[in-house]
Amino acid sequence: MAEGKAVPAGSVERAHLGRKRWRLGFLALAVFVPLVVLQVLQYRWLVDLEAQSAVAYRSRMTHYLESVAEKAEFFYREDALTSLGISPNMLEPAWFHKAPYFFKKNPAKGAQSRFLVSFLGETPGQLLFYVPERNTLEPAGEGEVPESLSVALAPWNVNALKVGVATDLDLVVDRWNPEYRLILKPISDEKERLVGVVGYVVDQQLLKQKILPQILEKVLPKLGEEKDTLLTFRDGGGDLKLAWGLGPEVPTADKEREIARSLTFVLDDWSLTLEGGDAKLRRLAERGFATNLTLSVLLSALILAGVALLLRTMAREMKLIEMKNDFVSNVSHELRTPLASIRVFGELLRLGRVDSKEKIRQYGEYIETESRRLTQLINNILDFSRIESGHRRYHFEPTDLMQVLAAALKTFEVRLEKEGFEVEVHEPEEPLPEVSADPGALGQAVCNLLDNAIKYSNGGRQIEVSLGTEKGQAVVAVKDYGVGISREEQKHIFDRFHRVGSSLVHDVKGSGLGLSIVQHVVEAHGGRVRVESSPGQGSTFSILLPLEGTR
Repeated sequence: MAEGKAVPAGSVERAHLGRKRWRLGFLALAVFVPLVVLQVLQYRWLVDLEAQSAVAYRSRMTHYLESVAEKAEFFYREDALTSLGISPNMLEPAWFHKAPYFFKKNPAKGAQSRFLVSFLGETPGQLLFYVPERNTLEPAGEGEVPESLSVALAPWNVNALKVGVATDLDLVVDRWNPEYRLILKPISDEKERLVGVVGYVVDQQLLKQKILPQILEKVLPKLGEEKDTLLTFRDGGGDLKLAWGLGPEVPTADKEREIARSLTFVLDDWSLTLEGGDAKLRRLAERGFATNLTLSVLLSALILAGVALLLRTMAREMKLIEMKNDFVSNVSHELRTPLASIRVFGELLRLGRVDSKEKIRQYGEYIETESRRLTQLINNILDFSRIESGHRRYHFEPTDLMQVLAAALKTFEVRLEKEGFEVEVHEPEEPLPEVSADPGALGQAVCNLLDNAIKYSNGGRQIEVSLGTEKGQAVVAVKDYGVGISREEQKHIFDRFHRVGSSLVHDVKGSGLGLSIVQHVVEAHGGRVRVESSPGQGSTFSILLPLEGTR
């Protein structure tokens, strides 16, 4: 039976992470595209709403103008029917003297004067004017009958001479002279014969100064609270007859925003125009449009921000998972290598295949060195766990930094010799004073720097270790001539699990915890870590500690 080909665990994990990234991208697209569509639809809806609001406003204003026209017609029609509704019996000679009392009892609200023409009696067709001061009907003097009135009455005088049934006996408006408008009411008897005409001259000054303003004030609540509205009454020639403004200053009319309505009855040659008036609506619409659009954009932005934050968090979690996977893989390698060496040398010693005392000593040093290496790795992992949980404790005591440095170098002595490294140690000209420090933790930090210098040497077999002072600080520096670190990478080298991404160090195994622990230890001592590095030029890591008041 053929054996199945083993698939590396790392490949499976990378494939799994790749699928997760693809899902994240799909999720981002699934959220972003509907939001864009929603924004477009929202914008179109707001534009349509604004247009519909304008149409609704024009419809409301048109209804308002119609109401004004209807009330104006109703006023004059009712006034004429009441003040001119004289009975045909009063035109009979026996009752004609009662006619003035009818006019007195039924005054005309919109008339300049009233007149009566009777086609019965001794003087048929005579024009009589009602004089309210004397309550009499009196004929006009020679040449006092206005031409407009004569022209208006002429057809009725002709009709009175005809024999037959009178027709079209409704109220009649005569505006042969627009400045002398007349309302005429034919009078017929029970046999529907034309027996007279009664009418009045429209008082146009009263119309402009009182009647129309009163009508506008009654209908005004329908217009709302617009402050830039102008109502104008114009005659057939376009001449302005009356302007009614609701604001201190009315803008020039915009024909596209102008709403007009023809009047009826007495003023059927006039037009009523509303100019402006939609400013408040436009302001409200614009404000509502802006508010809705802003809220929509903000809501979408919040959703996008939430999704972006979620994606970022998930991406960071995936990155952390990837780094932890690398950490487990690298730590496993770091554990296997020294354990394999210890096992080999232990077996050789157990089987008695080593006769030379020098070889036994050498193998013992190898076992001790690899054990120290294991101890350092395990200590790093344990310290990282304590740091993460906040349980890392330091025991400060007077410490000689040179002794700490010497102990760290002693730990790496066999490894450095085995791998062919030359180590230069630069001591200060005068011994440094002791500092308050945890020698074990500080020694571990120096060991981590030495371990990195060995790992990332890239063939350069020289390391410089120095102890000195700088501006009142003790400086422990470890310099290598290896691959170096780019400026961009230097921002992240102290992050947990982070490993330099250069292809030159791809095969270098490590836990990714060393520099993170170094930084934590040094900062706990009141110091800082400085890195100076350039790609291909090597790196210098310096631990700076205050000489006085350490911590």
